[in-house]
Amino acid sequence: MTTETMTIHEALREVKTLDKRIRDTASKLNDACVITKKRDKMIGSETIEEWTKRQRETYDSFTDLCKRRNAIKMAISDSNAKTTVVIPAYSETPISIAAAIDLQKYALQYEEQLVVGLTNTYNSVKARYEIEKAKIEAQADKNVESTFGNTTSKDVDPKAISEYRETYIENNKVTLQDPINIQKVVADIANKNDAIRTQIDSRISVSNATTTITVSY
Repeated sequence: MTTETMTIHEALREVKTLDKRIRDTASKLNDACVITKKRDKMIGSETIEEWTKRQRETYDSFTDLCKRRNAIKMAISDSNAKTTVVIPAYSETPISIAAAIDLQKYALQYEEQLVVGLTNTYNSVKARYEIEKAKIEAQADKNVESTFGNTTSKDVDPKAISEYRETYIENNKVTLQDPINIQKVVADIANKNDAIRTQIDSRISVSNATTTITVSY
């Protein structure tokens, strides 16, 4: 059995390297099964014995790489479940690294998806609201013209025109109903989540550089 000690930062870097080596080694086993005839002595440029030895060594290398990679990943997971950090923008109560990672990768997405939906809804409704307001004001102007005729005439009371127009607009006004104050909700969520993500990145980075794990495989 082999035992290694490393920081989480080193472990994560090693896993990334191992992932590539595993993929590369697996690709070398694409010809691990071939057909030969009784008289064949060679497979490609290798003797059958050389080819057989290479395939077995490649497979052994693949399984060894997987074993080491999985051992490191499990040690990282165990450490992340036990190591805690405080994310003030989220809570003053310490949470595990694993919980912080889940918060950053998944939990915050629900609020951020809501932000996208609320923003689209608000912009769409606000645009229609402005169009409806403009229509009402345009109709008010038409009604004024049809009722009072030439509004520049000295015989027309400007106050009466104004009151008539405002009364029409008031009686036909449209209202943008926004009970949760969407713009404030969107801004609050964006600011909070930005702070949470920044704090998570910072604290995990420090923790990964100082927390060590022991890996056996």
